[in-house]
Amino acid sequence: MRCSLFGNKFDNGTTVKSQGMRQEFDIAREKGLILLPVGATGYISEDLWVEARTDIQSRFGSRPEILALYEQLGDKNVTPEQLADIIIDLLAQLQR
Repeated sequence: MRCSLFGNKFDNGTTVKSQGMRQEFDIAREKGLILLPVGATGYISEDLWVEARTDIQSRFGSRPEILALYEQLGDKNVTPEQLADIIIDLLAQLQR
């Protein structure tokens, strides 16, 4: 399993998306890991969350509870505390 949060770095005083996190994501995808980028945290994680939706839908399409929790990982209106609860709930569902 691969979980990603934020994914930004400073480059010459400017905040930019982390290409290192992109590379780690691609390696995890190649290895067939479950991808859980937390899109609500923004930066490259938001891009990866959009990309991973297809993988999650293909892999867990018969488990609507997982799909619903995954969608919440991209909701920018949830609080950090709610995101933590969503991640914990999602991990519990994935273990079933």
